[in-house]
Amino acid sequence: MVRGLLWLLLWLLCGLPLSVLADEARLWLELEQTSVELGQPLHGVLHAHGTGRAPDSEQLQPLSREFAVQSGVMETAPADSESDVTHYRLDFTLYPRRSGTFTIPALVLADSRSEAITVEVSPALSQGEELRVTPAISTTRPWVREQVLVSLEVITPDPLASLEIEAPLLPGFEVLPLSSERERIETTQGERTRLRSGLALFSLTPGSHVPSLPLVNYRLDGGTRKRFPLPALELEVRPLPPYVPPTLPVGAVSIESYLEPRGLLAPRQLGFWHIALRAEAVPPHWLPPLQPLLGSTDDVRLLPPRRESSIAADSSGIHARFDYRVPFHPRSDGRVALPELALDYFDPQSGRLERAVHRPPRPLSLGMAARLLLAALLLGVLLWSVPRLWRRGVALWRCHRERRAALTALSHAEDTAAIRAALRRYAAADGSSGNITLMHWWQRHGGSLTAETMGDLAAASYGGRRDVDLQALRKMLLSHRLR
Repeated sequence: MVRGLLWLLLWLLCGLPLSVLADEARLWLELEQTSVELGQPLHGVLHAHGTGRAPDSEQLQPLSREFAVQSGVMETAPADSESDVTHYRLDFTLYPRRSGTFTIPALVLADSRSEAITVEVSPALSQGEELRVTPAISTTRPWVREQVLVSLEVITPDPLASLEIEAPLLPGFEVLPLSSERERIETTQGERTRLRSGLALFSLTPGSHVPSLPLVNYRLDGGTRKRFPLPALELEVRPLPPYVPPTLPVGAVSIESYLEPRGLLAPRQLGFWHIALRAEAVPPHWLPPLQPLLGSTDDVRLLPPRRESSIAADSSGIHARFDYRVPFHPRSDGRVALPELALDYFDPQSGRLERAVHRPPRPLSLGMAARLLLAALLLGVLLWSVPRLWRRGVALWRCHRERRAALTALSHAEDTAAIRAALRRYAAADGSSGNITLMHWWQRHGGSLTAETMGDLAAASYGGRRDVDLQALRKMLLSHRLR
């Protein structure tokens, strides 16, 4: 019974006209292989037969989460002579974003669906060692004109390898490439090379954006060995508050300055005010000019400045700088009041307006008459103070000399009377009376001497005690710090 049904089904299939099978709408996917190494391409073809319209990059969009998709030229086969059915062929290339096992989902075109395919992606290798590939995104919810860093880091055993990327033209974005960096690091496997490269994106409009980013070329020995995709980017760009004008920088701004020459100036003497305007995460052509703030005043005249711009782009982002060289000369004597500089900017971290304020140096400007008067005053103070300083110095030297002489006499004292005489001489060097008592001497000049030591000296001097060791007492007096 079952065998009969199978034969009947086979007869029905064979008996159908070929044109009926040819007219059936079909969508299927062909891959060059189902296993690929990270950094290597995976070529494929999307076939559409009888679907009524040609496939395009929209049908390949479900693959973009795990693969960077590059679609090629769509080819159209001529219609069959017995029917109007057209066959379309869309070539594409996939670059995996990471290693692992992935399932390419069913693709849809009109009412046709392809079959899901499983793909195995092995880690990238060089010299038999696995490369550590790490993509990174600074933020996915930036403000309009806020910097978004999209970068790729590769740790490799190849010391001469490098990363290369070309800045794409993305509608609605300002794109600046980051400089490629290479540094030697120590790992558990030994010394390796860390490579970094990427892009800085600045969205010009709010809303949802899915920009198509280029591949990063892994170059070695003058050729591209592998191509790694940057991370899939889905941005939700927040609009700036309505009070933020389009000329306001979105990112931190700082101002520094110094004067040349340094020190004292003279009226109508030409000087130069060097101003450095720095901005982190802001392209230099988005920085407002400082010329409107550089106006002359009653105290100083400012001449037209010379401006130079520079930009550095490393793994931490964009660093812009404007250097101004402003000639100026004071108009009169006194403090030179250069204008205060202030720039507003929008801080994306706090989401509010901030202001960078710089108060420049205030050099002193003196003409010839004022300088002569100042010199005369300084000379008068010098003439008044030098004799007094001299007398004070002589007195201090005499005091020091007398102290040294008193300590020398103390070191050679043979009895209590000589010890007391040396101590009184030590007190006289500081202006005390030459007949000072031992108790007053200890209170004024004893320093760290204990009351017991002074009691032994008094007992030997006035109490008739003969058991006091004068040599030990003398050493005790010399070894303690005296005032």
